[in-house]
Amino acid sequence: MAQFPSNLDSFFAFITSLYGKKLPKTWSLQYSDQNGNHITVSHEQYYKGLVELESQTPGTTTKLFIVSSDFPAQNCEKIQQEDADSQELLSKNKEETKSIENDKKAESKERKKEFGQAKKLLKKILKEKLSETEQIEATQQLGQIQAQFTPEQREKFEAQRERLELKRKFMSKLTAENQEKLRKSKDDKSSKLAKFGKLQKS
Repeated sequence: MAQFPSNLDSFFAFITSLYGKKLPKTWSLQYSDQNGNHITVSHEQYYKGLVELESQTPGTTTKLFIVSSDFPAQNCEKIQQEDADSQELLSKNKEETKSIENDKKAESKERKKEFGQAKKLLKKILKEKLSETEQIEATQQLGQIQAQFTPEQREKFEAQRERLELKRKFMSKLTAENQEKLRKSKDDKSSKLAKFGKLQKS
């Protein structure tokens, strides 16, 4: 305790507020003096003796005991230890929860990164512009990444693969001239959208 209350009544009120329902119905307070004698703090003069003892022994803590007819004298120390254990457990739980949350965030970020890499590899493979060696390496690398996918990611990736394959088949049926027209149409559309966005901002 950084500073004792000014009188015995205030000190009892502090003890009551600190332990509340954990206290026995009737209780008294004791402390051990320098000779090891248990002093019952039943009057103001004994309380002053406790305060003086604490001030005369800096760096040490005077042990206090709550005494009851149905509680052992060490009850106060037991309650304090239980409180300390509870606080320590609560602190550990908070740290563990925070650590788990951070791990989940890091894992989610890594999963997104892997999914992006897989999409890039798939596009390269489907374009069929890689050499035979590059094609084999890209396929192996894609397989390794997919092995780390969650079921949800696998389902999403397969849907992405189907869309890219349909697009590739569609593009392969177009003549070179039609492909060029399609690209120009997309470029014009993108340009118009960009101009529209600038008009909205201005």
